[in-house]
Amino acid sequence: MKLEDYIMCIPTLDGNTCKEIVTEIDKHEWTTHTFVYHDKVIQDESYKPCQMLVDTIKDRIIIDALYSSIEHYVRERGSEYFKGWAGYSPIKYNKYTTGASMVKHADHIHSIFENGLGTPTGIPILSVIGVLNEDFEGGEIEMFENTKIKPQTGDVLIFPSNFLYPHKVCEVTKGTRYSFVSWVY
Repeated sequence: MKLEDYIMCIPTLDGNTCKEIVTEIDKHEWTTHTFVYHDKVIQDESYKPCQMLVDTIKDRIIIDALYSSIEHYVRERGSEYFKGWAGYSPIKYNKYTTGASMVKHADHIHSIFENGLGTPTGIPILSVIGVLNEDFEGGEIEMFENTKIKPQTGDVLIFPSNFLYPHKVCEVTKGTRYSFVSWVY
């Protein structure tokens, strides 16, 4: 199999559920997205970052739906060496207004699964990006320098969380893109 074969787009949520989630999360106060690398906040002035939100009342709907999508990924793309996982991180929502983007990065993030003492207890093995709407332009997920992926409303994109899968969210050129992320460990 090729690296691209380990990227899978899976329909997970229906359109009405996505609309309800967007309506709910838009009522909350969002904060500016930041990157953290070894306890340092990295700010890149070359792009307009998205807004982020965690811990909402709608998280349970997504968390429950993700389980079967992750199982599907493991069945279809897993091998004799990848049989399962321990869990996945809380949902983090991202809101990209016109001009916003996400810089190229890889999701090999230790700090997501730290215990209360700052000690890593695991690392992500799969990245999950869910899209909650389509009424925007731009905002594609770019991988491998030339592959642009634009999931439909309710789809989740799942791929390995390691250095072989750097990715970015291209600039939103019109409208607002709502998405969520989670990481499987």
